[in-house]
Amino acid sequence: VIGLGKAGLPLAAVAADSGFDVIGVDIDKNRCKIINSGKNPIPEEKGLDELIERHGGKKFIATSEYKDAKDCDVFILVVPLYITETFETDFHTLENAFRNIGKILKKGATVILETTVPPMTTETLGKKWLEEESGLSLEKGEFYLAHSPERIMTGYSISRLKEFPKVVGGVNNESSVKAFEFYKKIIPNLRLVSSARVAEFIKII
Repeated sequence: VIGLGKAGLPLAAVAADSGFDVIGVDIDKNRCKIINSGKNPIPEEKGLDELIERHGGKKFIATSEYKDAKDCDVFILVVPLYITETFETDFHTLENAFRNIGKILKKGATVILETTVPPMTTETLGKKWLEEESGLSLEKGEFYLAHSPERIMTGYSISRLKEFPKVVGGVNNESSVKAFEFYKKIIPNLRLVSSARVAEFIKII
C-alpha cells in the first residue's frame, strides 16, 4: 500500500487482518516507526488501534523505501492528488509514486489506483509511467492495472471498508479480474464495473 494516510493506513491494516503480508510505503519515516511499534498514528480512527497493535511490525511492515516492496504481487496507490491555485491538476505526487512502483514492478503484478482522479488517468498516465519505468507492457499481459476509488471517511474507515459497496474496474478485462480477485478477499461488498474509466467517473459523480 503506497501512502499510509487516513485512507491508506486503514486499508493496509484491514488487508493484514484478512491474512495478507502487507508492506506499507510512506515518506514519513516517523509514522513508519510508530506503526512498526504497534501504535496507531490516527487515534481517531475507530478500530484501527487494535489492528495496528495486532499486525504492526509483523504482518504489516511500514517503510519509507520502495525497494522493500519489490517482492509484492499487488500495489495499491492511495496518495494525494492536488489542485493548483489556477485549478489545474498537479500530478507530481501521483507520478512519483507510479514511477517508483515501475522501478520495482515484476511480471504478473497488479497495480490498483484508489486516489480520486480525472477519468482516463489510470489508463493513460498511470499506464505510461509504469511502462516507462518497468520496461513491461500492459498489452502483452506483463502486468495488470485497475482503478478502485476509496470511499472511506476518517473515524469510520474500518466499518466502511467492511460495509460500503466498493467499485473496481480494470484498464482491460484481465486487469479487472485480477483486481476483483484480490479485493474480494478483503472487501465483502464489491462491485465489478466495465472499466477503470467507469470506476473513476463513478467517484467523480
